Amino acid sequence: VLLNLVGNAVKFTRGGSISVKVTHHGTDGPTEIAVTDTGVGIPSADLGRIFDDFVTLDATYARHSSGTGLGLGIVRRLVDRMGGRMTVESAEGKGSVFRVLLPLRILGEAPDGSRPDPNNSSAGAQRRLLILVVEDNEFNRLIVRDMLVKEGHDVVEAQDGDEGVAMAAAARFDLILMDISMPRVDGLQAAQAILSGSGASRKTPIVAMTAHAMQVETERFRAGGMQQVLVKPITREALRAVLPIWTNGQSPAPIARPDQRKQALVTDPAVRSALSADLGLGKADQLTRRFLAEGAIIVAQSVKSCAQAGVDAQIMHDLHRLAGSAGMFGAQALEARLADIETAWKSGAKGEARAMIVALDVLWCSTAAAFQD
Repeated sequence: VLLNLVGNAVKFTRGGSISVKVTHHGTDGPTEIAVTDTGVGIPSADLGRIFDDFVTLDATYARHSSGTGLGLGIVRRLVDRMGGRMTVESAEGKGSVFRVLLPLRILGEAPDGSRPDPNNSSAGAQRRLLILVVEDNEFNRLIVRDMLVKEGHDVVEAQDGDEGVAMAAAARFDLILMDISMPRVDGLQAAQAILSGSGASRKTPIVAMTAHAMQVETERFRAGGMQQVLVKPITREALRAVLPIWTNGQSPAPIARPDQRKQALVTDPAVRSALSADLGLGKADQLTRRFLAEGAIIVAQSVKSCAQAGVDAQIMHDLHRLAGSAGMFGAQALEARLADIETAWKSGAKGEARAMIVALDVLWCSTAAAFQD
């Protein structure tokens, strides 16, 4: 809608000015978007048909501007579908004002229109947070976002650390969930850039998310300014344990330590059931199929490359990303094996890591088969 309205304003304004203004009309009122130009304007006789299909006005001016006349008709239908309405005010030779009124509430605002004071602990667990999720794994972003939304919070996503730093500088978030292992700018570097900068979220608490965190690493995260660590797979229960800290104004709990793993199942039915409950059966099945397809490629390429040339950073990056997805989808044994591989690699036992990677295709086959049951 905005692309079309601003595009029209540009098209029919030569040497003038164009403005876009957004106004939120109180708790129960609509959000108004006004696009104003000082262009050629619309004759009063044509205002009644401006939103009809295949209408192009001002034939003289149209010689300089191409178009089918469908744009405003499509805009009107889109606004109608969103439960809104459109108006236009115009004077020939003086310009136009197109107004779009939509039933939108401000991001971070509660359904009743309130925006609780973040320092007021009496708001309790009812406080709605605006949360930035910084995660390069698309599966994990989608799942964490859905969990947070179901807990009643608003979510903005960043696809990597660099983007996360930029978003945190531009807007004030109540909480940032930060993946650790990301390309270009990793989670720790991104957190330090946010906290040491002058951006809007420089005082926002940051919680690390990682698939595999050794004790020395969690201490490094704390030293880097992170308040807590969530060890993947992230669950709604884990989020529920963390979120009240910020909604109630409590002091953050100590950084969580990863539990020692017991005998891992090939697939964890509880995680798979929870995923279906959180996302819906259709979406969960669709994402699971994508996970299996992409995982098969990663494992095959890693096994082949490792057998031919040994372990390198790219293989470890791919397997770390797969570990994060494996946990989210309940591939417990695969996640545990990948964690063991990463531990061996980080500890300098590269021969041990290589041996486990070369044999990884056997575990992958049993994992893929278990998802068919």
